[in-house]
Amino acid sequence: MRNTKTLTCICLLTLNVSPLFIFNIFSVEQHSHANKWLTYFTSGQNRQTLPLFTSLINVVFSYDPVGYLPYNYLLFTDTREPLVEVAAQLLCITLDNSSFLSNDQPSSPTSKTFLSLPGDDCPNLFINYLSRIHRDDDFSILLRGFCRLLNNPLIQTYLPGSCKKIGFYQELLILFWKFCDRNKKFLYYVLKSSEVLDLLVPILYFLNDARSDTAKIGLMHIGVFILLLLSGERNFGVRLNKPYVTRIPMDIPVFTGTHADLLIIVFHKIIVSAHQRLQPLYDCLLTIIVNISPYLKTLSMVSSNKLLHLLEAFSSPWFLLAAPDNHHLVFFLLEAFNNLIQYQFDGNANLVYTIIRKRQVFFALSNLATDSPTIAKLSTKNSNAPSASSKKNVDSSESKQTIFQTPLKSVGDGEPQLNKD
Repeated sequence: MRNTKTLTCICLLTLNVSPLFIFNIFSVEQHSHANKWLTYFTSGQNRQTLPLFTSLINVVFSYDPVGYLPYNYLLFTDTREPLVEVAAQLLCITLDNSSFLSNDQPSSPTSKTFLSLPGDDCPNLFINYLSRIHRDDDFSILLRGFCRLLNNPLIQTYLPGSCKKIGFYQELLILFWKFCDRNKKFLYYVLKSSEVLDLLVPILYFLNDARSDTAKIGLMHIGVFILLLLSGERNFGVRLNKPYVTRIPMDIPVFTGTHADLLIIVFHKIIVSAHQRLQPLYDCLLTIIVNISPYLKTLSMVSSNKLLHLLEAFSSPWFLLAAPDNHHLVFFLLEAFNNLIQYQFDGNANLVYTIIRKRQVFFALSNLATDSPTIAKLSTKNSNAPSASSKKNVDSSESKQTIFQTPLKSVGDGEPQLNKD
């Protein structure tokens, strides 16, 4: 019976994402035509939308991959995980409002406003039903389901490999983003709940694990966007002051502190050691730090050093003048320092001590030369291309990332520094 359900969901998923299986022989305009099957499947013409929506929700969020016996997945075949994975993918597709963007009337003003319609007015009934969820009991089931499934890859026991690990966490992150975006009541419920930190830790784990894998660039974007959405609310920043006692396997420095320290250390790791395609996320990462900075009561010495190292790297002349937008990164860091000192000065002795110890960074930034000959000299020095013709073909974003990463070297205290030679 469960195999039949899985095959049925796979069939529905294939029909709803049929443009992915069309060979690229048509024009872009023909490809942008709305999927009629998906439009019908999520519209009011389909009378089974409500039972389908509730069934998919129940299948995904009632799944417990661990079970009651260790190594149970080796003793018994888990026929439910394929069903849950396909159900999660089907929910991601049906909760996408772009299915109603048709190419038949490209100039119609109504066809361009579907993406911005609230859930109650959206012709996609799946989005409509999602936006109408309002009971705390339902929110509790959804949040516990997200926490249970997202934390599954992080489970550690005394018996190695005794717990089954799921692999559809990227679909779960997309679902969580869509739930928070389409149902603000659910977002506020998550923010006021203490379990929001149980979502933060796995998201940081996935970001740290995927930072060097170019195939997981989408996972990096959705994880950063979720944290950016959460950081806009005060409750999230206040929750970050909870001590971080759970240790998960991440290649980050050992520290004793709060969840805010964990977030800053992981962000520093992403910026310093990630590949160049993540350069557009620098602004988002530093914006998150700025949003939470007024509420961080105590930063550890490790995270304080990481923040100062980012300022030292971004404020160096050869990087600051390498691209027109590089100064924005310095602005974000200075604003974060101002917020921490202005609102949480008493508890951030480590940060104040680090700022005093690295005061030459601020002195050098205040005395930065901005005359044209100096800028031209630095631009010439930063150029890595062998000829003037090849310089014109170098993308500015790639140049920005290369300039940041290649001059890094390690020093005695284990902190990567800038090679100014």
